[in-house]
Amino acid sequence: MGISLLILGFLGQLIIAISIGTWLLRRVNKKLNTAWALIVGIIIYDIIKFIPIIG
Repeated sequence: MGISLLILGFLGQLIIAISIGTWLLRRVNKKLNTAWALIVGIIIYDIIKFIPIIG
C-alpha cells in the first residue's frame, strides 16, 4: 500500500513537472524538447515545493 502510494506520488510529481516545463518552454521559445521540459519542470517544481519551508 505504501509503495504504491509512493509510486503514484512520484508519477503525479513527474506529470506536474512535465506540464510546468512544457508551459515555460512554450513561453520562452517554440522549440520543445521533452527532456528539457522535464528537467526545467522538476527544478521549478522543487523550488515551488520548498518555498513554504523557507517562508
